[in-house]
Amino acid sequence: MEFSIRTLSPETAKTGCVVLGVYTDRELTAPARRVDQKSRGALRQALADLSGKLGSTLLLRGLPNVAAERVLLVGLGARQEFAEAAFRDAVRAAGNVLRELGAKDAALFLVDLKVAGGTARPVLVSSIQVHPVNRRPLHVDLFAVRMTEELTVEVQLVSTGVAGAVENGGTLVHPTSSVKIRALPANLPDSLSYDLSPLVDFDTTITVADLIVPEGVTIQADEAEVIARVLAPRVEEVAVAVEGVEGEAAEGAAEGESAAEGESSSEG
Repeated sequence: MEFSIRTLSPETAKTGCVVLGVYTDRELTAPARRVDQKSRGALRQALADLSGKLGSTLLLRGLPNVAAERVLLVGLGARQEFAEAAFRDAVRAAGNVLRELGAKDAALFLVDLKVAGGTARPVLVSSIQVHPVNRRPLHVDLFAVRMTEELTVEVQLVSTGVAGAVENGGTLVHPTSSVKIRALPANLPDSLSYDLSPLVDFDTTITVADLIVPEGVTIQADEAEVIARVLAPRVEEVAVAVEGVEGEAAEGAAEGESAAEGESSSEG
C-alpha cells in the first residue's frame, strides 16, 4: 500500500485524514488551533485522551465543520525541544497509523522546524520514502519555504456532480487529472474541483477554464486543455446471414439440377 502526504488547508482539506500536531501539556500547533476553532472546540475537548508525548497518536472522526473524514493528532513532545529528530519520529508515528488504516492519502500541514539549533522555519513535506515491504516511513524530504514567496506545485483535480451523457450510454473520461498552480504557501489548496453536470451530450467538454480556483491561486496551464468529456458509445456492425435468400438460392440450384437430369433421361 502506498499513500501520499500533501500540505493543505487543515479545515477545508477534502482528504481521508488530516494530520495535526500537539505539544506536551496539550498545546495545539497553529494548524490544530484553526481546526479547533472551525470545529467549535471539539478538537480541544478530545485532548483529555492525548498527553502530547512524542509519537503518541489519537484518531478523531467526524469533527463538525471539518471537511476531512478523520483527524489524526500526533504528539510532538516539548515545544522547546522540537527539532528535526522529533519531527521524523512524529511523521513515523503518523505513517504507522495511516498504514494500519489503509489510508490512500493524508494531509500533513506546515510546521515550524528548527534545523541544527537555528531559528524555527516553516517547511513543506516534499516526499516520504517508505519501506518496500512493510511500508513504514524511512525518510522524509522537507522543503523550506518563505511565507511571502509563491510556490509552484501540482494539485489533483476532483470532479463533482453527474454527467448526464453517461446515462445515454457514454463513457466519462478524464484526460487530465492534475494541473500546476502558483500561490503563497498558506493559500495552497488541497485540490481543484469542477462540475460534471454540463456534460449533457457527447460534444460538450470541460476545460481548465472551468476549474473553481480559490482567491490568490493562479493556474499554470492552458485554459483550453480538456479535463473531462463523455465519449459516445461504440456501435459495432454485425453481419447477419439472410437465410431466406440463401434458401431460395439453394432451392433454385436444386431445381436446376433436377431439370438437367430430366433432360438427360429423355434423351437417352
